[in-house]
Amino acid sequence: MALRGGFGVGLTVLGLSCSGGNPPPETVSLVPTNYATAFTQVRGCRSTIEHASAITANGIVTNIRVLINPSAAAAYLANAAALPVGTVVIKEESDAVDCSHVTAWSVNVKEAPGYDPSHHDWHWQRVLAGTNTVLEDGIVNRCIACHTDSECLPMNRDLMCTVP
Repeated sequence: MALRGGFGVGLTVLGLSCSGGNPPPETVSLVPTNYATAFTQVRGCRSTIEHASAITANGIVTNIRVLINPSAAAAYLANAAALPVGTVVIKEESDAVDCSHVTAWSVNVKEAPGYDPSHHDWHWQRVLAGTNTVLEDGIVNRCIACHTDSECLPMNRDLMCTVP
């Protein structure tokens, strides 16, 4: 009986691999190609430990610069309690103290209500610069953990944890 079950699984796997179906599409980067010139800088280059990762040269401190799409910049700069649907926040992560060498991006996109209501409908993504490889996407618990901690929430800025 065990042999028959294993044989059936083998046929199922073989059938799936030969079905002609397309593999699921790769996750697409949410970083707009023109963001560096089209977006508004809302936070200048600064050192941070929040975005420390193995992607940086030293793995301990990353420098970040924050940019936002123009249609949401006024709300962000006014410390709005809620940013509009369609807001795109880009955190350039750099291993250079002047943020001149981008190694990765953290991206937040404000989706339509219902995407993830318990986390303000933010879509989170982390993208490796150079290759545009998506490292994390969607409801990313690592990002959410920081943006919903006890220091961030009292700011009442739609999970934006720093002021401009």
